[in-house]
Amino acid sequence: QKLMSVYATQHTRMSTLDYTDTTSSTPCDFVQDAKSFEVDIGEGQEDTSEVHRLIDIVESEKHLDEMSSFGEPPPPIPEKDHYPMCIVWAPIPVLSWFLPIVGHLGIATSNGTIHDFAGPMTVLKSATRTGFGTPTKYWRVQMRNLRNTTGSPGGVLSAWDESIEYASAEFEHKMHNLIMNNCHSHVATALNRLEFRDITYWNTALLIVYMCIFSKYVSFGRFLRTWLGFFILCSVFLTITMLISS
Repeated sequence: QKLMSVYATQHTRMSTLDYTDTTSSTPCDFVQDAKSFEVDIGEGQEDTSEVHRLIDIVESEKHLDEMSSFGEPPPPIPEKDHYPMCIVWAPIPVLSWFLPIVGHLGIATSNGTIHDFAGPMTVLKSATRTGFGTPTKYWRVQMRNLRNTTGSPGGVLSAWDESIEYASAEFEHKMHNLIMNNCHSHVATALNRLEFRDITYWNTALLIVYMCIFSKYVSFGRFLRTWLGFFILCSVFLTITMLISS
């Protein structure tokens, strides 16, 4: 009962705390409060998992604030499919077997939620995956490359999130086609609003090129998932060619 009372009190404080107000408790103070409550409960008594969860939440917010002050987004955690402020890529079955550099593109908010234009008037939002599964490649965005963020009162992180929400709201009313109005167009709309890398003409072709140059594979297994279909097709083609020529 004491634990639940502590959690309810701290949860209320967390929901109303203004981290930008220097007269309020800081996230660091807040974590110390939660830890002191944990000590009060005592060892061998109630389960402290809820208090630990509260501490994790607040420390995550504190980490986000610290990273913002250094001008960098929170780091991605590929092993957990967590990609805050990243552009992510997943292969499209059959299409990516023939053209491995062409796939499905999504863009993640500052908290790691992936937005991707997956079909007519459909923008999916997920913490770990796109409409074609978990990403196999990601491109981490550097805050210093976002030029047009002055219109957002919440700073760079807020400007990034607002641009993604704007693009998603727009594409929720658009039809999807493979060439002119696709997942890359959705990502390009968000990047153009931010003048990412001083470019205001992001498009499908440019994003394909930049993803080839700057993206990283999540793991060796995801690398195989990206290229295995292409390797198999090449092997089959070479085998047939050799049989015919012989």
